[in-house]
Amino acid sequence: MRTAKFVKTPVVFLIVLCLALPALSAGTKKKCSFKGKRIDGGGSVSEFTLTADYIVREGPDSFIGKVTFPAPLPDDPNFKKIARIEGTAVKGTWTIYLIYDITGVKEEWKGSGTFDKKTGKITIRGTGIETDSQSVCTFEMLGEGK
Repeated sequence: MRTAKFVKTPVVFLIVLCLALPALSAGTKKKCSFKGKRIDGGGSVSEFTLTADYIVREGPDSFIGKVTFPAPLPDDPNFKKIARIEGTAVKGTWTIYLIYDITGVKEEWKGSGTFDKKTGKITIRGTGIETDSQSVCTFEMLGEGK
């Protein structure tokens, strides 16, 4: 009867790969800050700031943070000024979800953006829609990631 020979190299490679996967999926964390403007369907402009922890990965990047409107929106004077944000960026397409905790209202912003690796400058432009009222807005954000 013959006994099988074990090849150690693939086993070692597999163990090293399994140990490295958590580090690869964790990504590199950066801080991003933006200033922007939101324009509602009636043309009223609201300025905002946005700060986020941005995770750079192979594949979709992700971010989480908050957006702050310093003044009430023209189309909703009772609007809560701070919202949590969650989002992803894939090949220049950004999807940002704004979640207003008190009202439970959500907005989904989608846009295209650019990131200058030399300067760290980020530009994103797109449109948004509020889930409850289906009101539409446009937005523009200029910022940087460090």
